[in-house]
Amino acid sequence: MPRPSVVSTWEEFSAQSPRLAATAVAVRFSVSWTAACNQLKNLGLIDSRERERLLGNDLRRGELFEFGERFTVELDPPSVPPAYARAVVAAYRRGQLTAARTVELLHYSVSEADLPDPDALSLDELRSEFQTGL
Repeated sequence: MPRPSVVSTWEEFSAQSPRLAATAVAVRFSVSWTAACNQLKNLGLIDSRERERLLGNDLRRGELFEFGERFTVELDPPSVPPAYARAVVAAYRRGQLTAARTVELLHYSVSEADLPDPDALSLDELRSEFQTGL
C-alpha cells in the first residue's frame, strides 16, 4: 500500500472515525483488516493501542456496504472447485473417507454436521469394493 495513498485515504475519513478510515483503507487497497491496521500503525497514523483496539473488534461485513464493497472476511474458509468438492463428497458417501478427513479435504468450508448422510452399502457391495481395491 503506497504511503501517499494510505495517508490521503486516512485524512479523508479519520475526522469521522478512525474505524471508518481504517475500513476505507482495507476496502480501497483490497487488503485484510489486519493488514490495513498494521499499515496505519507502521505509517504512524495510529498508535499501538489504537491498532489493538481496532483489531480487537473484527471488521463487520455491513461496514463494507458504506463503500459499496464486499470481500472475504479474514479466516473464512477458502472455496474449493465444484468438481473437486463433488468428488470428495462422493468418496465420503461411499465410505472411502471419514467425516473428519472430508472436512479437511474441503479446507474446512463445511463442518461434519453439514455433510450428507453416507450411503448404506450392502455386505455384497462392501465385499466387492474390498476385493477390487476401490
